[in-house]
Amino acid sequence: MKDSPTLSKKLSELTFLDVFQRLDRPALESLWNRGRARNALESIVKDTSAEPRAGFLAAEILFQKVPGYPPETLRARLAEIYAAALANDYTVMANPWGLPGLPDGETAQHAVQIGETAVPALRRLLEDRRVVYYSGSKEATFGNRYRYRVKDLAAGLLARIRNLPFQPDEDPELRDQAIERLASML
Repeated sequence: MKDSPTLSKKLSELTFLDVFQRLDRPALESLWNRGRARNALESIVKDTSAEPRAGFLAAEILFQKVPGYPPETLRARLAEIYAAALANDYTVMANPWGLPGLPDGETAQHAVQIGETAVPALRRLLEDRRVVYYSGSKEATFGNRYRYRVKDLAAGLLARIRNLPFQPDEDPELRDQAIERLASML
């Protein structure tokens, strides 16, 4: 699977769970193909006409497999990809984004690594009230009980990128006030 159209099609048929949540991770290793797929994966990330989830999965593979990823030249594109991934639930569950205000999940760390370039794309999500869902035990207990929303996760990411205070409250109305304060500092 060397060429990007073939790899892009394969990625568009998979979910985040298929590639990153299986214990033996055969899909990830197969897609990476011992590094031979790197150029094709980078092409998919750059391709604005690629299926959006395919671009996100390609970026996640590159973050995991390429030390020092991402290059400066891809940060603007990655900002849009990661904002779309958060807004459209490309991870299937919110766990990879972590809990707002606590240590982030791996996908959240990738979004933070994009840095300042991600601020405008994530800022647009501060109005998104859709609830996200967690799976498992600890994160699911807190995340689902507090009914965290896309906007809460986006605020947590923005706070980390800009090193600003954001302490999410259990009460969504108080969280909204904290998000408004955060937005005024951006």
